[in-house]
Amino acid sequence: VPAERLLSLLSTLRARLSESVRDPISALSAPITDTLSDYLSHRATCLSEALDQIERTATAASAVDGQAIALRTLHEDANVIQEHIGVLRERYREACDDTLIGAYVPDEWDVTYEQLAEELSACDHAAHNFVDSVPQRVPFVAGTPSPASSPRRRRQSSVTDITLDSLPSLLPLDMPINLSHIDDDVRASCNTLTSRLNGDIDAVKRAATHLTLARQARDIDQVLEPIRS
Repeated sequence: VPAERLLSLLSTLRARLSESVRDPISALSAPITDTLSDYLSHRATCLSEALDQIERTATAASAVDGQAIALRTLHEDANVIQEHIGVLRERYREACDDTLIGAYVPDEWDVTYEQLAEELSACDHAAHNFVDSVPQRVPFVAGTPSPASSPRRRRQSSVTDITLDSLPSLLPLDMPINLSHIDDDVRASCNTLTSRLNGDIDAVKRAATHLTLARQARDIDQVLEPIRS
């Protein structure tokens, strides 16, 4: 059941609990005994606590869903930048090969180098902005209230096992997911993504340096050519 739908259902159940259970219990009078009154009031309180804890779990699940969507969008945006970087790196490699073994025209080389440098600057700027935006784009969920401050292991109960008499022993309900572990995985994914992106940019910058060195090597060859002759 989607978290948002579950939250809506819980709101309905809370209203029914008040209308169909708590209000009638409050309206009871003699000859109801104190023991029966305490029993009914306690069970009504347990039902209310169970709804509260399930609601907190649903809220946490909704936060995890939002985090997953944000992370997926982050990876998609990173892939776009990485594709541009990959194309640019290949163009630098081709320009370097052309400079070393192809027809070398200094004026044309300058135009090509300037174009590549402008694209490298744009990619570097995009990657830098992307890395800086990661902390704001991906929320962490460990701060989301959990159903129990100190979850404990217990046998999982089926719906048919839950009765008014068994409910008190089932509280507090266990959180089915560990939010801190989820945050750790997301943080590691973000760190890997930003590191890879920074590494890709560094690789293109090295390719730009190689192209400059290729130009210098070709210039030296031209200077030395009359001497060799």
